[in-house]
Amino acid sequence: MKKSYVWMWIVAALCLVSAFTVIGKPDSAAGLIGCFVVAAVFGFLGYRNFTKYKAFAARQAATASESAARDAERQARLDARGFIETSVAGVTFKNDDKTSRQQLIKSFMQADEIGETLSISLIPYEYDGAPAISVEINDKCIGNIKKDDVSRIMAVKDRIESIGARFDTLKSEGGGKVFYVVLRICYLKES
Repeated sequence: MKKSYVWMWIVAALCLVSAFTVIGKPDSAAGLIGCFVVAAVFGFLGYRNFTKYKAFAARQAATASESAARDAERQARLDARGFIETSVAGVTFKNDDKTSRQQLIKSFMQADEIGETLSISLIPYEYDGAPAISVEINDKCIGNIKKDDVSRIMAVKDRIESIGARFDTLKSEGGGKVFYVVLRICYLKES
Protein backbone atom coordinates (compact mmCIF):
# COMPACT_ATOMS: atom_id res chain seq x y z
CA MET A 1 0.00 0.00 0.00
CA LYS A 2 1.42 3.34 -1.03
CA LYS A 3 2.05 6.11 1.47
CA SER A 4 -0.27 8.55 -0.35
CA TYR A 5 -1.19 10.20 2.93
CA VAL A 6 2.20 11.98 2.91
CA TRP A 7 1.39 13.74 -0.38
CA MET A 8 -2.05 14.72 0.88
CA TRP A 9 -0.54 16.28 3.99
CA ILE A 10 1.98 18.16 1.85
CA VAL A 11 -0.85 19.60 -0.29
CA ALA A 12 -2.76 20.56 2.89
CA ALA A 13 0.34 22.28 4.29
CA LEU A 14 0.89 24.20 1.05
CA CYS A 15 -2.73 25.37 1.09
CA LEU A 16 -2.33 26.58 4.67
CA VAL A 17 0.87 28.43 3.80
CA SER A 18 -0.78 30.08 0.80
CA ALA A 19 -3.75 31.06 3.02
CA PHE A 20 -1.41 32.95 5.34
CA THR A 21 0.10 34.85 2.40
CA VAL A 22 -3.29 36.37 1.50
CA ILE A 23 -4.21 37.41 5.06
CA GLY A 24 -4.57 41.17 5.31
CA LYS A 25 -4.94 41.79 1.59
CA PRO A 26 -8.16 43.44 0.41
CA ASP A 27 -10.79 41.07 -1.04
CA SER A 28 -8.91 38.01 0.22
CA ALA A 29 -11.73 36.46 2.27
CA ALA A 30 -12.93 34.10 -0.48
CA GLY A 31 -9.38 32.96 -1.28
CA LEU A 32 -8.64 32.54 2.42
CA ILE A 33 -11.74 30.41 3.01
CA GLY A 34 -11.02 28.39 -0.13
CA CYS A 35 -7.46 27.69 1.01
CA PHE A 36 -8.65 26.58 4.47
CA VAL A 37 -11.34 24.33 2.96
CA VAL A 38 -8.88 22.68 0.56
CA ALA A 39 -6.34 22.30 3.38
CA ALA A 40 -9.00 20.73 5.63
CA VAL A 41 -10.14 18.29 2.90
CA PHE A 42 -6.59 17.17 2.06
CA GLY A 43 -5.71 16.99 5.77
CA PHE A 44 -8.74 14.75 6.41
CA LEU A 45 -7.98 12.53 3.40
CA GLY A 46 -4.36 12.27 4.50
CA TYR A 47 -5.41 11.27 8.03
CA ARG A 48 -7.87 8.67 6.69
CA ASN A 49 -5.22 7.15 4.41
CA PHE A 50 -2.71 7.22 7.28
CA THR A 51 -5.04 5.17 9.53
CA LYS A 52 -5.70 2.72 6.68
CA TYR A 53 -1.96 2.39 6.11
CA LYS A 54 -1.30 1.73 9.80
CA ALA A 55 -4.05 -0.93 9.88
CA PHE A 56 -2.65 -2.53 6.72
CA ALA A 57 0.89 -2.53 8.14
CA ALA A 58 -0.38 -4.08 11.40
CA ARG A 59 -2.20 -6.83 9.45
CA GLN A 60 0.92 -7.50 7.39
CA ALA A 61 3.07 -7.74 10.53
CA ALA A 62 0.54 -10.06 12.20
CA THR A 63 0.36 -12.26 9.11
CA ALA A 64 4.16 -12.43 8.90
CA SER A 65 4.51 -13.38 12.57
CA GLU A 66 1.74 -16.00 12.29
CA SER A 67 3.43 -17.44 9.22
CA ALA A 68 6.80 -17.54 11.00
CA ALA A 69 5.17 -19.24 14.01
CA ARG A 70 3.51 -21.85 11.74
CA ASP A 71 6.81 -22.48 9.95
CA ALA A 72 8.66 -22.87 13.25
CA GLU A 73 5.97 -25.24 14.57
CA ARG A 74 6.07 -27.29 11.36
CA GLN A 75 9.86 -27.50 11.51
CA ALA A 76 9.70 -28.59 15.16
CA ARG A 77 7.23 -31.35 14.20
CA LEU A 78 9.53 -32.48 11.38
CA ASP A 79 12.60 -32.40 13.63
CA ALA A 80 10.80 -34.64 16.14
CA ARG A 81 10.10 -37.27 13.48
CA GLY A 82 12.13 -39.71 11.47
CA PHE A 83 11.32 -41.42 8.20
CA ILE A 84 12.14 -44.82 6.79
CA GLU A 85 11.50 -45.56 3.14
CA THR A 86 11.59 -49.18 2.03
CA SER A 87 10.22 -51.23 -0.83
CA VAL A 88 8.02 -54.24 -0.07
CA ALA A 89 9.62 -57.62 -0.85
CA GLY A 90 7.83 -60.76 -2.04
CA VAL A 91 5.19 -58.92 -4.09
CA THR A 92 5.20 -61.56 -6.85
CA PHE A 93 4.36 -64.50 -4.54
CA LYS A 94 0.92 -65.85 -3.77
CA ASN A 95 -0.54 -65.79 -0.27
CA ASP A 96 -1.35 -68.96 1.70
CA ASP A 97 -4.98 -68.68 0.54
CA LYS A 98 -3.71 -68.63 -3.10
CA THR A 99 -4.63 -64.95 -3.67
CA SER A 100 -2.26 -63.17 -6.02
CA ARG A 101 -0.33 -60.37 -4.33
CA GLN A 102 0.05 -58.75 -7.75
CA GLN A 103 -3.73 -58.64 -8.17
CA LEU A 104 -4.13 -57.22 -4.65
CA ILE A 105 -1.50 -54.53 -5.28
CA LYS A 106 -3.10 -53.64 -8.62
CA SER A 107 -6.52 -53.22 -6.97
CA PHE A 108 -5.03 -51.18 -4.09
CA MET A 109 -3.18 -49.03 -6.63
CA GLN A 110 -6.46 -48.30 -8.42
CA ALA A 111 -8.21 -47.62 -5.10
CA ASP A 112 -5.42 -45.21 -4.12
CA GLU A 113 -5.71 -43.40 -7.45
CA ILE A 114 -9.40 -42.63 -6.84
CA GLY A 115 -8.74 -41.49 -3.29
CA GLU A 116 -9.94 -44.45 -1.25
CA THR A 117 -8.45 -44.75 2.22
CA LEU A 118 -6.07 -47.67 2.59
CA SER A 119 -5.22 -49.08 6.01
CA ILE A 120 -1.57 -50.18 6.06
CA SER A 121 -0.39 -52.48 8.86
CA LEU A 122 2.98 -53.95 9.75
CA ILE A 123 2.64 -57.38 11.40
CA PRO A 124 5.77 -58.73 13.15
CA TYR A 125 6.32 -62.51 13.06
CA GLU A 126 9.21 -65.01 12.97
CA TYR A 127 10.50 -66.73 9.86
CA ASP A 128 13.13 -69.47 10.26
CA GLY A 129 13.90 -68.18 13.77
CA ALA A 130 14.54 -64.59 12.62
CA PRO A 131 12.27 -61.57 13.03
CA ALA A 132 10.21 -60.63 9.98
CA ILE A 133 7.44 -58.12 9.23
CA SER A 134 4.44 -58.75 7.03
CA VAL A 135 2.89 -55.80 5.17
CA GLU A 136 -0.89 -55.78 5.01
CA ILE A 137 -3.20 -53.35 3.29
CA ASN A 138 -6.84 -53.55 4.35
CA ASP A 139 -6.00 -56.83 6.14
CA LYS A 140 -4.61 -58.46 2.95
CA CYS A 141 -0.94 -59.47 2.83
CA ILE A 142 0.94 -57.86 -0.07
CA GLY A 143 4.48 -58.87 0.94
CA ASN A 144 7.14 -58.38 3.60
CA ILE A 145 9.59 -55.75 4.76
CA LYS A 146 13.03 -56.41 3.22
CA LYS A 147 15.28 -58.40 5.55
CA ASP A 148 17.81 -55.52 5.69
CA ASP A 149 15.18 -53.07 7.01
CA VAL A 150 13.47 -55.29 9.61
CA SER A 151 15.78 -54.34 12.51
CA ARG A 152 15.40 -50.58 11.82
CA ILE A 153 11.63 -50.83 11.74
CA MET A 154 11.44 -53.13 14.78
CA ALA A 155 13.45 -50.51 16.73
CA VAL A 156 10.76 -47.85 16.09
CA LYS A 157 7.59 -49.97 15.77
CA ASP A 158 6.05 -48.62 18.98
CA ARG A 159 6.59 -45.03 17.83
CA ILE A 160 5.20 -45.27 14.28
CA GLU A 161 2.75 -42.45 13.57
CA SER A 162 1.83 -43.13 9.96
CA ILE A 163 2.62 -45.33 7.00
CA GLY A 164 2.19 -44.17 3.43
CA ALA A 165 2.39 -46.25 0.28
CA ARG A 166 3.50 -45.39 -3.24
CA PHE A 167 2.46 -47.83 -5.93
CA ASP A 168 4.20 -48.26 -9.26
CA THR A 169 4.95 -50.77 -12.01
CA LEU A 170 8.03 -52.22 -13.67
CA LYS A 171 8.30 -54.12 -16.92
CA SER A 172 9.14 -57.75 -16.38
CA GLU A 173 11.54 -59.73 -18.56
CA GLY A 174 8.57 -61.24 -20.38
CA GLY A 175 7.20 -57.78 -21.23
CA GLY A 176 4.40 -57.81 -18.65
CA LYS A 177 3.93 -55.48 -15.70
CA VAL A 178 5.11 -56.13 -12.16
CA PHE A 179 3.39 -54.04 -9.50
CA TYR A 180 5.47 -52.95 -6.52
CA VAL A 181 5.01 -50.85 -3.38
CA VAL A 182 7.33 -48.44 -1.56
CA LEU A 183 6.43 -47.64 2.05
CA ARG A 184 7.25 -44.37 3.81
CA ILE A 185 7.13 -44.88 7.57
CA CYS A 186 6.93 -41.82 9.82
CA TYR A 187 7.89 -42.31 13.48
CA LEU A 188 8.54 -40.17 16.53
CA LYS A 189 12.21 -39.85 17.42
CA GLU A 190 13.25 -40.66 20.97
CA SER A 191 13.55 -37.57 23.17
